Amino acid sequence: MTPTQVASFLEDGRTLFGKKESAASTLISLRVPDNLLATFRAKCELDGVKYQRKIKDLMVDWLW
Repeated sequence: MTPTQVASFLEDGRTLFGKKESAASTLISLRVPDNLLATFRAKCELDGVKYQRKIKDLMVDWLW
């Protein structure tokens, strides 16, 4: 990445994490194998977390 791209990436991250959860969001559609989703949801339930929240957390963790 160029220095400009790095700076832009970092600024976008600051903007992303500075927003409250109630910020605008986009509905997406994602095809996931049935067994993968069922297992993921079951693990989330065992851990006491909502599976969609966990997906968002994993996306954030992956970025940082």
